[in-house]
Amino acid sequence: MTGYIVEKAMQALKNYDQSEVYVSDTVVNTVYIDNSEISNVETKHDVGMMFRMTKGGKSGKASVTLSGPDAESECISMADSVLKFSPIEEDLNPFAYPSQAKISQPDVFDRKVENITADELRELAKRVISACSDFKDAKVTIPRAQIRVAATSTHTLNSNGVDTEHRSTLVYGHFTSMCVREHPGEGIEFFHGTHLDMDSEAIGSSIASKAYNAAVCTEFKGHRKMSMVLTPQEGSEMLFSS
Repeated sequence: MTGYIVEKAMQALKNYDQSEVYVSDTVVNTVYIDNSEISNVETKHDVGMMFRMTKGGKSGKASVTLSGPDAESECISMADSVLKFSPIEEDLNPFAYPSQAKISQPDVFDRKVENITADELRELAKRVISACSDFKDAKVTIPRAQIRVAATSTHTLNSNGVDTEHRSTLVYGHFTSMCVREHPGEGIEFFHGTHLDMDSEAIGSSIASKAYNAAVCTEFKGHRKMSMVLTPQEGSEMLFSS
C-alpha cells in the first residue's frame, strides 16, 4: 500500500528542484482489562504522509493523516504554500543520497506481532488475570491494565535516488493490582519490547505479589544498626539540623 502512495506522490512532486515523500503505515491492537475482566479489544489503523520539497532556494514541508481521497493533494498544496512564503536559504542542505548502511539492521520486527489476532490478544490478557487471581488465594484484583502491540512500516523516496523501507513492531504492557487486607496494597508492572516474548504468567504473579506484600506489611517499630555512606554535604546537614 505505501509503495503505491509514495510513487504516486513523487509523480506529483516532479516539478521541484528536490522532493521527498515519507509514508508511515501503523496497525495497533490493544486489549483492556478492568476489574480483572477483559473490557475491550480494539484495532486502529493509521496511515500518515509527509512531503518536503525545495525550489529556488526555498523549502516547504507538510504532513497529513491519509483519511480521505483528497488528503494527498491537500498535503502537497500545504507544503507548496509553505515553500512560497518561506525565505530563501543561502545554505540550504540537499536531501539525502543513496548510501550503504554502516551498522547492521537491528532485529526489531516480529511477524507474530504483525499477524496477531483478537483471540490471541485476549489469551495473553487471560493468562495475566489468571496468574494474578490464583496467587496464594489472596484475592488480588487488576483494577486497570492494557496490552498493546503495534506493527509499523515506513517508506521513504526522494528525487536524489533514495528508496528505502523499514518495518518494526512494538509490544507494550501496563498492569496494576490491588489487594485489601487490614489496609490496601497496590502493585504495578510494565513491559516494553519489540517481540512478543512477554511472560504473562510471570507478570500476573509479580503484580499479585507486590500488592499482597504491600497489603500485609506492618510498620517497623524496633531498632537496627547499619552502616551508611554519606557525602560530606549530607553529613554536615545532619549535624547542623540536629
